[in-house]
Amino acid sequence: MLLFLLRTTIFFSLALFFTTAAQAEVTNDLQKWSLITLNKDLNDHWGLYLEAQNRLGQNFSGERRVLVRPAVKYKINNNTSLWLGYAWTPSFTNGNLNNENRIWQQVAYNKHFTNKIESFNYFRLEERFIEGASSTSIRNRLLAGLKYPVLNSKTWKFIVFDEIFINYNSADNGPQAGFDQNRVFTGVEKTFNDHLSLTTGYLLDYVNVPDQPDQLIHAIRMHMNVNI
Repeated sequence: MLLFLLRTTIFFSLALFFTTAAQAEVTNDLQKWSLITLNKDLNDHWGLYLEAQNRLGQNFSGERRVLVRPAVKYKINNNTSLWLGYAWTPSFTNGNLNNENRIWQQVAYNKHFTNKIESFNYFRLEERFIEGASSTSIRNRLLAGLKYPVLNSKTWKFIVFDEIFINYNSADNGPQAGFDQNRVFTGVEKTFNDHLSLTTGYLLDYVNVPDQPDQLIHAIRMHMNVNI
């Protein structure tokens, strides 16, 4: 049942993604996203998380966004955890910095359906405080993903995920209510040991830009995960 729901979510997200992209004028940008995540379990239930991310845009020629995202997490059981975090994520447009701070809450659910298929999912709510916007922007993010061994390897996995973003409200000089963006990623993950893994692949991000042509981002995404 859960696998069916995951497939359905990805299918309808992709349908929305390609339908919207086909109907709108878009600009394209080649980017590189580099991120590192650190995880530290304090005991059987509580843990800490820290993410640092850098995004180069304009065909790798300029800084696009920086993100620092710490969180506290509480593991309910082996599959489900609750998260509470903060993010500082300034963006850069034509060399100008636009500051943004976020508070976010998340429910994460990971499940091994078989010895091979692993799902990872989260529902995230963000309260965004964007410089220049008239009010706080509330955004929901829903991610559904799958991992599968490469040729029965124990250390290499195919990975795919889809993440859809929906704004709950509109802010003057800020995000508008409705569809915000959709990200689709495909790549491979290499697990070196219990403490270190590396994921690399291609990310396609369709971004709805109010009153301007929408943006289609083609990103090389590299993610190093460290368990302390």
